[in-house]
Amino acid sequence: MAHVTPHFGWHTPVLAEEADVPKDMLTLAEEIEDTVHELNVEELKNAGAGDAGKLLVVGPGGINAWKAMSGDATFSSAGALTIGNEKISTLKLAALAVTEAILAGEAVSEAKIKALAVTAAKLAAASVEESKIKNLAVSTAKLAELCVTEGKIADAAVTSRKHKPSTGVKQGTAEFLALTEAYQDIAGTTLEITPATASYLRIWATFGFSIQHLFASVRTGEAFGICNLDGVDQLAQYAHCGQVGQGTHLGSHPMQTILSLSAAKHTIKLRSKIVIGGAGEGTPAGGCWGFRTHYMYDLVSQ
Repeated sequence: MAHVTPHFGWHTPVLAEEADVPKDMLTLAEEIEDTVHELNVEELKNAGAGDAGKLLVVGPGGINAWKAMSGDATFSSAGALTIGNEKISTLKLAALAVTEAILAGEAVSEAKIKALAVTAAKLAAASVEESKIKNLAVSTAKLAELCVTEGKIADAAVTSRKHKPSTGVKQGTAEFLALTEAYQDIAGTTLEITPATASYLRIWATFGFSIQHLFASVRTGEAFGICNLDGVDQLAQYAHCGQVGQGTHLGSHPMQTILSLSAAKHTIKLRSKIVIGGAGEGTPAGGCWGFRTHYMYDLVSQ
């Protein structure tokens, strides 16, 4: 058995044979010496008897007294440390320390959400239900282009007051157009239109024709009026005025047609000509009065 010589003054005991003492005991002795450096037994006695839940506090002049823990935490005689309510401030929290698992159910109230903090990326798919949208909250600016399709409009929901039709009137401007046996454009009747979708253009036209024949012969003069689409004469529908023999015919003659348009720019105009037939003396003359020639159009989606 190794012999230990005791020393007083709280210094590390001197071991007669250090080789016989475990290394961890030597380390513990050194730590005790560092902790209670130069404290003596008399100072410990002067502190008095300790109370439950109190700590022995050392001041600048030595041992002060037994003190109860105060401030943000308390300490019990059982060794339990308790942090006071509402004592952990924002400054005490490490970055990213508050995870989803730490939050109690329904703990985040509306008042705790920062203005503009809920971005589109924070919303789960299909999380905004109809009941969550305030009345009159969806303004025109919130609607994406072309998002209101036919399927979104209830039957009979679009009244005439809400319907903005693509209609108009084109009026001829030429005072008088002398007709030839080849079709000519009637000034003032050219229309350029660009439908957003494939559409039909309905046209109601009136031609102001005049045919004159000075001689009593069997020669005939016939005036025709048609519509031209993108440089192509539309011959299926036409206005017609005829004069046989001597005399003058002056009148307004109607023509209706429907043109099929694609979603592109189109040019429409009115044209007219005269066809002379028969044999005999003189040649009938024909004309088209611009101020009596006009048409109304209406564009409807296919």
